[in-house]
Amino acid sequence: MLAEMSSINLTEWMAFDQLEPFGEAEKNAEYRAGVIASTVANVNIDPKKHKALKVTDFMREAYLQEEREAEAPLEEKIFAMFGKRPPEPQRHGDTEEEGEG
Repeated sequence: MLAEMSSINLTEWMAFDQLEPFGEAEKNAEYRAGVIASTVANVNIDPKKHKALKVTDFMREAYLQEEREAEAPLEEKIFAMFGKRPPEPQRHGDTEEEGEG
């Protein structure tokens, strides 16, 4: 993409990033703001009446969606690397022995 972009276009994008940050830096800023907001909120609520608020309670939906996608369990990521699906989890009572009898 950079090879296809003109110098003027790159300069415009750099200027736009200064005005409206995007990418990883903006995501980190969103998280830091959530940490501060959740800390302030949690020290000011009655723990007997309210559950503690999480950092994600103060983040915008766009960033939460990225977090959900990134939180895939390690097992799923490993199976995906090899192009396989993880085995289905067994629930209590799903064994073959119970049906026989």
